[in-house]
Amino acid sequence: MDDSQVYSKEARCGFTSWPHCLQVTFASLLVLCIFCIYVLYPSNSFLNFQDDFKQITLSSSPSLSVSLSSSTPINSKEICRPTSLRYDGKLNVKFSSPEFSQLEALYPEVNNGGSFYPQDCIPPDDVAVIIPYRDRDLHLRTFLLNIHSFLMRQKLHYQIFVVEQVANQTFNRGKLMNVGYVEAQRLFNWSCLVFHDVDLLPENDLNPYWCVDTPRHLSAAVDKFQYKLPYQTIFGGVSALTASQFEVINGFSNNFWGWGGEDDDMYSRVLLGRFSVHRHPGKYARYKMIKHQQESMNNANACRFNLLKFTNILWRRSGLSNLNYRLLNISVNRLYTKMTVDLYEEQSRREIRRFCAG
Repeated sequence: MDDSQVYSKEARCGFTSWPHCLQVTFASLLVLCIFCIYVLYPSNSFLNFQDDFKQITLSSSPSLSVSLSSSTPINSKEICRPTSLRYDGKLNVKFSSPEFSQLEALYPEVNNGGSFYPQDCIPPDDVAVIIPYRDRDLHLRTFLLNIHSFLMRQKLHYQIFVVEQVANQTFNRGKLMNVGYVEAQRLFNWSCLVFHDVDLLPENDLNPYWCVDTPRHLSAAVDKFQYKLPYQTIFGGVSALTASQFEVINGFSNNFWGWGGEDDDMYSRVLLGRFSVHRHPGKYARYKMIKHQQESMNNANACRFNLLKFTNILWRRSGLSNLNYRLLNISVNRLYTKMTVDLYEEQSRREIRRFCAG
């Protein structure tokens, strides 16, 4: 018997050699599966990220403006994929507050006005990050230190907008975000809006900051609340809506002066607009809150519970539809665009006096 006959006999899977062939086949399939998992999906936690990615709808390419760099990719054909993700997505949140000059040196890729556009692919969304703000310089620096690297890894086209209310008025978070939306849209047709408190820092890369077909409550697990949802109807902290969703629900209410109420009202608006609220699993939607004292001009809103009783009546009357303000200044800084506004508190309070009586 020659060598070829010996080889063919041993290689053939007959009745007597089937256990050996079964072992070989099983081992081959196992190796193939491991290879596919390693190459395509580094961890099971990425699957949720991938599901969100499938819902992306491309918008028009950005034109040159104050919010963009002087050059954007022309020949890019592929949608960007998030890069530099850890397998579990966990981040090392930084609580330091570097000087602005130091921050600017850390992020040379960021363009004037706090905008970024990936140069090697088509970004999954055009995102305006809108921050209601007043007199929190240290918090803003800490926020910028963390958020720019976070958003760049997600390969988004984004810009940071800080909307500051004048000092002699009661803080109105909802109205500030309405102003931020209107003014940001004057600069560019943003398809996605992320409304973001300056004291919340994301802990996980697998918490996507682009928009899908359902309004998203991003900050579902905050350390202050032991990473649990305080109550089901909250929609505060960090949220993401498409521009069309935000228009349908008439934006935020303009009526909540002082702390509290506008986030619960927003949850009701989402439902009244015939949307549902999407929340990412708590292990991804994690945030650390920067500790701070209550501001003197942001005390609890004593009228908030009365106003919440009338959300189903007021949601079409108060919001983008009756927004009044005066833009005092707009400054284009290296890492963010800042708008300073007068919200006409006295005039606006007169409109809701009957709801707050008693």
